[in-house]
Amino acid sequence: MRDFILRNFGRLFAVLGCSTLVTACYGVPYDDFHASVSGSVLDADSAEPIEGIQVKMTVGHRSQGVGNTVQSLVPDEESVTVTSDRLGQFSEIIRGYGEVDGVIIECIDIDADANGSYLPKSQVYDIDEAEDVVITLQKLYKASQK
Repeated sequence: MRDFILRNFGRLFAVLGCSTLVTACYGVPYDDFHASVSGSVLDADSAEPIEGIQVKMTVGHRSQGVGNTVQSLVPDEESVTVTSDRLGQFSEIIRGYGEVDGVIIECIDIDADANGSYLPKSQVYDIDEAEDVVITLQKLYKASQK
């Protein structure tokens, strides 16, 4: 009986030692995460699509404020940046690891006065609602004004 216990404990410790070594070398495995983030960027006054808006998307964990409002987003991964097309649309598959529940979408006008200048805007979305979002931007001034 004593020999049986010693042999089995030796095997158990060998398995635990190997798994500890693998975890120490490669880290704790996380679930791979991916989601589609897409939408349109529109002029707030005319509802016309805006081309040339830089859309930066960062996934992370939402922190809740008073009354279930989102105060901030703690980023998990690096940001993904795309530019809205001539129809004002953008789309990207964002990837990460772990449990992600939010995405912050930041819009910045990068084409100078080509279509008028727009004020930057950022908003936090629930990751499940980040497909087909509509973002409206306010003009700083009209393109014809200089």
